[in-house]
Amino acid sequence: MDVLRLYIETPGDPAALSGWYARNRTNGVFEGMVGSRTNGRVVLEFLANQAAVDTVAVFSGEQRGDSLVGSFVGVPGPVVFLKR
Repeated sequence: MDVLRLYIETPGDPAALSGWYARNRTNGVFEGMVGSRTNGRVVLEFLANQAAVDTVAVFSGEQRGDSLVGSFVGVPGPVVFLKR
């Protein structure tokens, strides 16, 4: 994943999250994302074609400073999203 943008839709805890991501920044295609943050735990559903019924992948992790650290469900190995 080249880039993602995450928005906090509802402040507080729990919080609703939304955003977009691009798998290949050069093709200019941005896909949707929805999720939640509860007690420091973050779950993000990566969507195809901005459709909430078409989940491509699910990330589960936690916020650590300016980063999200966790993994994709069903995929081995850690994932770190760094804020730029």
